[in-house]
Amino acid sequence: MYENILNYFSLLKKLNCFSTSYLFVGEDLLQFSLEIAKLINCPNSNRYCDICESCRELKKKVSFDLFIIEEPSYIKIDNIRQAQRFLSFKSSNLSKKILIVNRAHNFTEEAANSFLKTLEEPPKNSFIILLSSRLDTILPTIISRCKSVYFPSESTHSRFNNGGTLETFLNTKNIGAFKNRELARSFFSDLIVFLRDYIIFVLTNDRKILLNQSSYEIICRFPEAVKIMPEKLENIIKIYNDLDNINVNLAVNLLNLSAFSE
Repeated sequence: MYENILNYFSLLKKLNCFSTSYLFVGEDLLQFSLEIAKLINCPNSNRYCDICESCRELKKKVSFDLFIIEEPSYIKIDNIRQAQRFLSFKSSNLSKKILIVNRAHNFTEEAANSFLKTLEEPPKNSFIILLSSRLDTILPTIISRCKSVYFPSESTHSRFNNGGTLETFLNTKNIGAFKNRELARSFFSDLIVFLRDYIIFVLTNDRKILLNQSSYEIICRFPEAVKIMPEKLENIIKIYNDLDNINVNLAVNLLNLSAFSE
């Protein structure tokens, strides 16, 4: 499962240059995040052995050094306080304490602002993974403090292998004909998902662009055709987040001026 990304984290382990916080973008990634947790903490392998105490505890999700926020709806401030308390203790067994936040797009505003402080000054020997299938409802400041890892899906590959392009997407939309804020919100949400999926497709189709040999950072080198896409995606997320405060015509103008300027 996601062999290229496992190879990447194995390389980081060998070089001992993990970042503290990662944002995994895709669907149903909780189980994979536990694989990464095993890889980080296994003392017997550059990946994981599945037989040592660390691997077995993480596999069964019984480690005292593992904390998972798994809420079906909103992630509230109480969830974050529990996580912060967990991170404040020393590790009992694992080399790195693991905090996994599933459905990170469900933060309440209060919880997101509190969690931002944790990302700004993460405790030593901690490893934080946020999981989300959406970026449009996550604070840009949270996104910017995590290393983003984009995960492919069958539908993503099918969509772009069949000639999906930004031009094709825009040709199916009448950008200037939004009659109300809800239509504009739907368009921006669809565009965010489209650009996210496009980035996923390009990165995971070629392992060589997943890595930058000089810095070993995720998503810091893009082919010429897509190198400006992450910046465009960030601009569109900012417009989407501000739709309640600006009129629709201004949002469209901002889209034309910033998101699609060369």
